[in-house]
Amino acid sequence: MKILFCVTKSDLKTPFLQQPVEVLYTGTILQQMGHDVAVWDVRVGSMTEPELSQHSPDLVFLVTQTYDLSQCYALTLNGAKDTVQLLRAALPGVPIVTVGMHGSIETAVTSRTLDTDLTLPGELESAIPWLVEHYQNDPHFLARPLAADAVPLQVDPATLPVPNYSLIDVEAYRGEVIDRESQRIRYDKAGLIFANRGCPYTCAYCFVWFGRKIRYRPVALIIEELRQQAAHGVRHFFFLDYTFTLDKQWVRQLCTALKAAELEVSWICQTRCERVDRELLQEMKDAGCAGIFYGVESPWISQTHMVKPTPREVIDRVIRETNEVGIRCFLFILLGLENQDPAIARQLLDWLSEVPATFHYSLLLPRPHTTLWDMHAPADIRITSWEDFAAVSQSIGQQHYWCSDLEEFQASVQSLPNYVVKASAHTV
Repeated sequence: MKILFCVTKSDLKTPFLQQPVEVLYTGTILQQMGHDVAVWDVRVGSMTEPELSQHSPDLVFLVTQTYDLSQCYALTLNGAKDTVQLLRAALPGVPIVTVGMHGSIETAVTSRTLDTDLTLPGELESAIPWLVEHYQNDPHFLARPLAADAVPLQVDPATLPVPNYSLIDVEAYRGEVIDRESQRIRYDKAGLIFANRGCPYTCAYCFVWFGRKIRYRPVALIIEELRQQAAHGVRHFFFLDYTFTLDKQWVRQLCTALKAAELEVSWICQTRCERVDRELLQEMKDAGCAGIFYGVESPWISQTHMVKPTPREVIDRVIRETNEVGIRCFLFILLGLENQDPAIARQLLDWLSEVPATFHYSLLLPRPHTTLWDMHAPADIRITSWEDFAAVSQSIGQQHYWCSDLEEFQASVQSLPNYVVKASAHTV
């Protein structure tokens, strides 16, 4: 069969654009099954109706949200709806299957919002090959209701192949890149590595589609992924793992393998402050780690009801030690934890202006299937579309978290020289 993956534009705005790692894995699996696979990433370029028609796929998979944004997923699907209209016009009669985390956590709502032929739950690498095999054997399979327990929802990362990176244009994707000598930041060509899936923590604001159990990818396969991308000219990478240093022994094994491979690459990861120490940081630095994003959210996060008890002294210590070993320190910050208190907002601005780190911020947004949502969403709420979810989330934010001068507050945050978008123009 000829299969087209269509990665839609997210309604979220970000300064980075990561590779669609789920499509790379799944597309490679389908190629190994003997199928003809193509990828249209709407985020990096448009396809005309004649081009789509010329490809003439037998089946289209519509990806509503890439894995790198699943924790802070978009609450509207306007970009996806636009893409469905284009696909319907260019490919009349070709089945369109919605895949990704939206359809997994809210299958019926996603189906009503997008009106595709089927909404398939589950991680793409497990669910899509299963569906393709059934559809190939039975052309009427998509017309039948899916049994909720029939779809394989998760994949063992150890079983995934090394992706065929020729499926995409690696030149089109960008992320934070750090010059190891000057520590200057720029947005440039970067690859994405997803070495382990899951997170055992239960932060109130966070959504973890991949579950609490950690599933690891073998170190040898990670090294081969890096090697294959390096052959395509990619030298800088971001590890998507939610808590990269959760298992320090695994990190040390990876660092040893990275040094032995002599790939001459640099990488950035993300983790929690309480999961690193100076010795581990030095080993990571020696293995090519150029930057670490710490999920700090706020210097007083332990005093909030966000179920993240990281003490202020630990945050300060880790920022200092990360800088001392020569790794660029990044912080994820959540605006809204000030609980509408202008004095606390002023304290946050003062802290951000002085902290020796670069930060990226997002707005505290209660999302369905998080503790924060369960805490505030009305019990009798009626949801028929993702727009309904967005409206309720907006209302909760305005009532409980966001300050009245939110736009001015965000503008003040964005004006700081160590805001990551600003810092990419000069060294902090």
